Amino acid sequence: MNVLIVDDQPEVVESMAAGVNWTRLGAENVFTAYSVKEAQGVFERDRIDILLCDIEMPPTNGFALLRWVQERFSGVVCIFLTAHAEFEYAQEAVKLGSFDYILQPAPYKEIEESLLKLCQKISDNRQLEQLKKVQQYENELPTRIADGLFLDMMENGNFDAAILNRII
Repeated sequence: MNVLIVDDQPEVVESMAAGVNWTRLGAENVFTAYSVKEAQGVFERDRIDILLCDIEMPPTNGFALLRWVQERFSGVVCIFLTAHAEFEYAQEAVKLGSFDYILQPAPYKEIEESLLKLCQKISDNRQLEQLKKVQQYENELPTRIADGLFLDMMENGNFDAAILNRII
Protein backbone atom coordinates (compact mmCIF):
# COMPACT_ATOMS: atom_id res chain seq x y z
CA MET A 1 0.00 0.00 0.00
CA ASN A 2 1.14 3.52 -0.76
CA VAL A 3 0.64 6.30 1.77
CA LEU A 4 0.70 10.07 1.31
CA ILE A 5 1.25 12.34 4.32
CA VAL A 6 0.12 15.94 3.74
CA ASP A 7 0.63 18.83 6.16
CA ASP A 8 1.83 22.40 5.68
CA GLN A 9 4.16 22.01 8.67
CA PRO A 10 7.29 20.17 7.44
CA GLU A 11 8.25 19.06 10.96
CA VAL A 12 4.90 17.26 11.33
CA VAL A 13 5.29 15.49 7.99
CA GLU A 14 8.89 14.49 8.65
CA SER A 15 8.20 13.25 12.18
CA MET A 16 5.22 11.22 10.95
CA ALA A 17 7.26 9.72 8.12
CA ALA A 18 10.06 8.79 10.53
CA GLY A 19 8.04 7.95 13.65
CA VAL A 20 5.40 5.53 12.35
CA ASN A 21 6.49 1.92 11.83
CA TRP A 22 5.53 1.75 8.14
CA THR A 23 7.16 -1.65 7.64
CA ARG A 24 4.93 -3.17 10.32
CA LEU A 25 1.93 -1.67 8.54
CA GLY A 26 2.96 -3.13 5.20
CA ALA A 27 3.43 0.21 3.45
CA GLU A 28 5.27 -0.08 0.15
CA ASN A 29 5.94 3.64 -0.22
CA VAL A 30 5.42 6.68 1.99
CA PHE A 31 5.13 9.91 0.04
CA THR A 32 5.08 13.39 1.56
CA ALA A 33 3.64 16.75 0.54
CA TYR A 34 3.54 20.15 2.21
CA SER A 35 0.52 21.64 0.43
CA VAL A 36 -2.65 20.61 -1.32
CA LYS A 37 -1.12 21.52 -4.68
CA GLU A 38 1.96 19.39 -4.00
CA ALA A 39 -0.27 16.51 -2.86
CA GLN A 40 -2.26 16.73 -6.09
CA GLY A 41 1.00 16.36 -7.98
CA VAL A 42 1.81 13.19 -6.06
CA PHE A 43 -1.62 11.77 -6.88
CA GLU A 44 -1.06 12.55 -10.56
CA ARG A 45 2.26 10.63 -10.56
CA ASP A 46 1.71 7.74 -8.14
CA ARG A 47 -1.00 5.37 -6.99
CA ILE A 48 -2.00 6.31 -3.45
CA ASP A 49 -4.10 4.07 -1.21
CA ILE A 50 -4.07 6.00 2.08
CA LEU A 51 -4.12 9.75 2.59
CA LEU A 52 -3.00 11.06 6.00
CA CYS A 53 -3.99 14.69 5.87
CA ASP A 54 -4.08 17.86 7.92
CA ILE A 55 -7.17 20.05 7.54
CA GLU A 56 -5.98 23.67 7.59
CA MET A 57 -3.40 24.23 4.86
CA PRO A 58 -3.88 27.76 3.50
CA PRO A 59 -4.79 28.84 0.91
CA THR A 60 -7.07 25.76 0.90
CA ASN A 61 -7.62 22.75 3.15
CA GLY A 62 -7.61 18.98 3.49
CA PHE A 63 -11.34 18.75 2.83
CA ALA A 64 -10.85 20.33 -0.60
CA LEU A 65 -8.02 17.89 -1.28
CA LEU A 66 -10.16 14.89 -0.32
CA ARG A 67 -13.02 16.10 -2.54
CA TRP A 68 -10.57 16.51 -5.43
CA VAL A 69 -9.18 13.01 -4.81
CA GLN A 70 -12.65 11.44 -4.63
CA GLU A 71 -13.57 12.96 -8.00
CA ARG A 72 -10.49 11.52 -9.71
CA PHE A 73 -9.25 8.41 -7.92
CA SER A 74 -11.26 5.51 -6.57
CA GLY A 75 -10.41 3.56 -3.47
CA VAL A 76 -8.32 6.18 -1.66
CA VAL A 77 -9.06 6.23 2.06
CA CYS A 78 -8.36 9.27 4.25
CA ILE A 79 -7.42 9.72 7.87
CA PHE A 80 -7.45 13.32 9.04
CA LEU A 81 -4.71 14.29 11.50
CA THR A 82 -5.43 17.73 12.87
CA ALA A 83 -5.05 20.00 15.86
CA HIS A 84 -8.61 21.29 15.27
CA ALA A 85 -11.14 19.82 17.68
CA GLU A 86 -14.09 21.77 16.28
CA PHE A 87 -17.23 19.67 15.88
CA GLU A 88 -17.89 21.12 12.43
CA TYR A 89 -14.53 19.81 11.20
CA ALA A 90 -15.19 16.31 12.51
CA GLN A 91 -18.69 16.43 11.04
CA GLU A 92 -17.33 17.40 7.61
CA ALA A 93 -14.75 14.62 7.80
CA VAL A 94 -17.53 12.11 8.46
CA LYS A 95 -19.61 13.49 5.57
CA LEU A 96 -16.65 13.03 3.26
CA GLY A 97 -16.27 9.42 4.38
CA SER A 98 -12.92 9.70 6.14
CA PHE A 99 -11.84 6.57 7.98
CA ASP A 100 -10.70 8.35 11.12
CA TYR A 101 -10.20 11.78 12.68
CA ILE A 102 -7.20 11.94 14.99
CA LEU A 103 -6.45 14.99 17.11
CA GLN A 104 -2.82 16.08 17.12
CA PRO A 105 -0.54 15.79 18.87
CA ALA A 106 -1.24 12.07 18.95
CA PRO A 107 1.09 9.27 19.97
CA TYR A 108 2.42 7.25 17.05
CA LYS A 109 0.84 4.17 18.63
CA GLU A 110 -2.64 5.69 18.21
CA ILE A 111 -1.92 6.56 14.58
CA GLU A 112 -0.51 3.08 13.93
CA GLU A 113 -3.59 1.43 15.47
CA SER A 114 -5.87 3.40 13.19
CA LEU A 115 -3.67 2.58 10.20
CA LEU A 116 -3.65 -1.12 11.11
CA LYS A 117 -7.45 -1.18 11.15
CA LEU A 118 -7.54 0.66 7.85
CA CYS A 119 -4.98 -1.64 6.22
CA GLN A 120 -7.02 -4.66 7.33
CA LYS A 121 -10.16 -3.11 5.87
CA ILE A 122 -8.41 -2.41 2.56
CA SER A 123 -7.00 -5.95 2.48
CA ASP A 124 -10.43 -7.45 3.22
CA ASN A 125 -12.02 -5.33 0.47
CA ARG A 126 -9.38 -6.41 -2.05
CA GLN A 127 -9.89 -10.08 -1.15
CA LEU A 128 -13.64 -9.66 -1.54
CA GLU A 129 -13.16 -8.09 -4.98
CA GLN A 130 -10.90 -10.98 -6.01
CA LEU A 131 -13.49 -13.48 -4.79
CA LYS A 132 -16.20 -11.73 -6.79
CA LYS A 133 -14.05 -11.95 -9.92
CA VAL A 134 -13.44 -15.66 -9.38
CA GLN A 135 -17.15 -16.28 -8.82
CA GLN A 136 -18.05 -14.33 -11.95
CA TYR A 137 -15.53 -16.34 -13.96
CA GLU A 138 -16.89 -19.61 -12.54
CA ASN A 139 -20.44 -18.54 -13.42
CA GLU A 140 -19.42 -17.70 -17.00
CA LEU A 141 -17.29 -20.83 -17.49
CA PRO A 142 -20.00 -23.21 -18.80
CA THR A 143 -21.07 -20.65 -21.40
CA ARG A 144 -17.45 -20.05 -22.43
CA ILE A 145 -16.83 -23.78 -22.83
CA ALA A 146 -19.99 -24.26 -24.86
CA ASP A 147 -19.13 -21.27 -27.07
CA GLY A 148 -15.63 -22.62 -27.59
CA LEU A 149 -16.87 -26.09 -28.51
CA PHE A 150 -19.44 -24.66 -30.90
CA LEU A 151 -16.84 -22.45 -32.63
CA ASP A 152 -14.43 -25.38 -32.86
CA MET A 153 -17.10 -27.58 -34.43
CA MET A 154 -18.03 -24.87 -36.92
CA GLU A 155 -14.41 -24.09 -37.89
CA ASN A 156 -13.37 -27.74 -38.26
CA GLY A 157 -16.53 -28.90 -39.99
CA ASN A 158 -17.32 -31.31 -37.16
CA PHE A 159 -20.77 -29.88 -36.63
CA ASP A 160 -22.98 -32.59 -35.20
CA ALA A 161 -26.51 -31.74 -34.15
CA ALA A 162 -26.49 -34.57 -31.56
CA ILE A 163 -23.45 -33.04 -29.80
CA LEU A 164 -25.00 -29.60 -29.95
CA ASN A 165 -28.21 -30.88 -28.33
CA ARG A 166 -26.21 -32.44 -25.47
CA ILE A 167 -24.42 -29.12 -24.85
CA ILE A 168 -27.61 -27.13 -24.84
